[in-house]
Amino acid sequence: MKAQYICHPDFASEKPLDVFHKEIEKTEISTDPGLQNRHVLFRKKAILPKAEKAVLRITADDYYKLYVNGRFVTQGPSNGYPQAYYYNEI
Repeated sequence: MKAQYICHPDFASEKPLDVFHKEIEKTEISTDPGLQNRHVLFRKKAILPKAEKAVLRITADDYYKLYVNGRFVTQGPSNGYPQAYYYNEI
């Protein structure tokens, strides 16, 4: 099955900030109040063929809770760095 990515359209044009060197280089940060302190709910319906195993790889910039069929599975994301963005594999 091909990887499926979910991104909110309001953030699709935003470029990631390299906060690792933020003291050295001046960085333009979006001042759009609609993009600050935003919580987004994503739902994705997927019909999987009968299989013995299914793998989900998930991450977030800040925080997520994962539910499958209405049941809590896990929360995250994995700790990461600007040069290494990790994901949880469930």
